[in-house]
Amino acid sequence: MLEERLNYLQDVYRITGRRLGYFLAQTITGNLVKRREAPNTSASLWNLEYDPDFAKGRKLYELAKRKAWDPAIDIDWNNTIGAGVLPLRPEFWSAAQMGLTDVLSEQEVIALSHRESGWTLSQILHAEQGSMLICSQLVDMRPDMDGKLFLASQVMDEARHIEVFRRYLERMEVHPMDFNIKFIIDSILGMNNWHKKAIGMLVLVEGYAMGVFNYLHRISLDPCINSILELVMQDEGRHVGFGIESIAEEMHDLKPAERRELEDYAFSLCRTLFFGRERGGFRGQVELYWQASQGRMGLSHNEFETAAVTNKAMNEFQNDVFHNHLIANLKRIQLISDRIAPQYHELGLAV
Repeated sequence: MLEERLNYLQDVYRITGRRLGYFLAQTITGNLVKRREAPNTSASLWNLEYDPDFAKGRKLYELAKRKAWDPAIDIDWNNTIGAGVLPLRPEFWSAAQMGLTDVLSEQEVIALSHRESGWTLSQILHAEQGSMLICSQLVDMRPDMDGKLFLASQVMDEARHIEVFRRYLERMEVHPMDFNIKFIIDSILGMNNWHKKAIGMLVLVEGYAMGVFNYLHRISLDPCINSILELVMQDEGRHVGFGIESIAEEMHDLKPAERRELEDYAFSLCRTLFFGRERGGFRGQVELYWQASQGRMGLSHNEFETAAVTNKAMNEFQNDVFHNHLIANLKRIQLISDRIAPQYHELGLAV
């Protein structure tokens, strides 16, 4: 327990950089999730040459223009399931895999599944706004014009994602933003190092989002949300691709000390995402489960939490997100060296 807390403090220090005091103060007072004003230290860089300067970025920008879609036209909003139908596949649903649904009535199971869907999509909606804010900073900070153009197209993509998830959630309750998600996004907003901001946003957060969207597409029985996810993943694939291509190209020019610092930063952010189920992420989801159970599973609160975050569905989700997305992305930009690899192994992540 002590070692885990020390690791968490180390991660917070690495992720927040010079803003550690701000985040500690906001966390202690319980104001982090409530604050609308986030730290912002990005600088704006003009590029007055306008010449083609990043061919891969220009290619992705052209693709973004061709693949743009309109939530008002390209989504069949009537092709959705009703409130009295189970929207989730039990084999991929943590509540079913931990045995919670066995002690609930059919009506309770359906109500819980819709409420959980609303909670998850609410977190996505909040995160999409955070991504839009970070990407607008990256447009400022990116020196090459082709990179600026692509990142500007990504800002538009994120705006479209906000629109589509907001419209879907009109029929459901919008839940408050999860603490862990708010902390991670605010920390990236406050980061003044281009490489850390880009790695945090374009490689790790977007990579994690791709994993979440893939998982939701597997678990969802709602044709409407699945069509939304397919279009959103199309956009997210470009975002991750740009991040990997642009950052990998710059890794060769870094000094050894700079590379080590980026490796440590990426690991701490990855570990914070990995332990989000304990540090914040999914805590709101677990509380939904606890309230629904009304003690009928015969478990203490601690035992219940353990079952909620270590069941087969959750383990498969974690494995897919981290092995198939985050670790793969970090390896592609050569940020998992022999020095840092053992720390990933300690988390149970094969690299």
